[in-house]
Amino acid sequence: MFKRLSYKQAEISLAFIAALSCLIVYFNTVCPTVTFIDSGELATVCYKLGIAHPTGYPLFTLVGYLFSHLPLGLRVIYQLNLLAAIFCSAGLFIFFRLLVLLLNEASIKSKTRTTENPELTERSVFTLFLPAFAGTLLLGFSETFWSQALSIEVYSLHIFLLTLVLFCFVKAIKREQENRSNNSELFISENWILFAYVLGLMFTNHLSTIFLAPAMLVAYFATCGFSKISWKRIFAMGVPFLLGLSVYLYLPFRADNQPILNWGNPVDINNFFRHLTGKVYRVWFLDSSESVIKQFKLFFETLPAEFAYVASVVALFGCWKLFSESIRIFIYTTLLFMGCIIFASFYDIHDIETYFLLAYLTVGIWVAFGVRFFIEFTEKITMRRIIAIISLVMIFMTGYINYEKVDASKLTLVEEYSKDMFNSLEENGILLSFQWDYFVSA
Repeated sequence: MFKRLSYKQAEISLAFIAALSCLIVYFNTVCPTVTFIDSGELATVCYKLGIAHPTGYPLFTLVGYLFSHLPLGLRVIYQLNLLAAIFCSAGLFIFFRLLVLLLNEASIKSKTRTTENPELTERSVFTLFLPAFAGTLLLGFSETFWSQALSIEVYSLHIFLLTLVLFCFVKAIKREQENRSNNSELFISENWILFAYVLGLMFTNHLSTIFLAPAMLVAYFATCGFSKISWKRIFAMGVPFLLGLSVYLYLPFRADNQPILNWGNPVDINNFFRHLTGKVYRVWFLDSSESVIKQFKLFFETLPAEFAYVASVVALFGCWKLFSESIRIFIYTTLLFMGCIIFASFYDIHDIETYFLLAYLTVGIWVAFGVRFFIEFTEKITMRRIIAIISLVMIFMTGYINYEKVDASKLTLVEEYSKDMFNSLEENGILLSFQWDYFVSA
């Protein structure tokens, strides 16, 4: 099949197969109704064009509104849960392409580098596409990633935007390196413009976007230097960035119309900035050194189980492969990983796992390089096919182990509990409750 395809066609086809495979599994495990934490609130905000809790999530609200009003004949909450699955699967499509890009760039000093030739080669299949396929599916079936595809939450859109921002950034850096090798320096390319715009959009969905800063700043200045043109480019990127960020204007304009759910009423400048910056949640930020240590330990204690143990070991070999093959990408991914863990550990909340998504995504990158580490041990086609089969077994094992942990297809507890609570009230009764996670939001 693949011999008839060009390099680019094979890349797109395999990215689509990986994303579609996960989407089918997600659809079969998606929650049919409201679930814990913010599910009910976010569904209401999307369907009624309201204002969600800080930071408001305007982009998520607008996209959710459009999708929830598609005439699919489904319950609104179920339709929005399916949207989460679509976002995560679309993120995996981009992630596959990001992996191919990184795997190819990391091989620049070795004989394994494969350019995007019109013809597909056996080498590109085994050293690029197979590792990228394995890394993508292992990320897709990791516990926290998978769970975000099963019910409405802002993190599903965050996943899609996160992979897209990383892909645009790596493409822009690659273009910059090519220009420098040709002794030409372009002031600003379409890659930088697209990156800045998507980054602005990403900030309108979740402020944890800031976790990207250490890695991207280091990579940018290491590539472009501290020249005058580098600083001018940053200021020029401010225009598309602010254009993306302008989605936040939804908050005051919509609040002025007093929607049915209008959290914080961000109608004036004070309320708007209080809402946008999440001021109400600062009590949990840098609460104590003990809480930082607790969250930091929690990540490393739960990390092996996220990828069903075996893939975590493969990721260690991937780190070594990157260190020996491309110290530049090794530093970049390490900064992504550590920047996420350190920043997230400052936040003392019980559902902290979603704040580690960037770190889990980085582990997926390392897994891909780990698979290539084993493939490049041998040139024999038979051994490489065996490694490919082992990779598929590892993917299946991860999916099998995590299936019972995340399957939400029969999760109706929250809806039933909420209905029972209401049925216990007399007519015109008032119920005061602090049970946000499994009643008030629902």
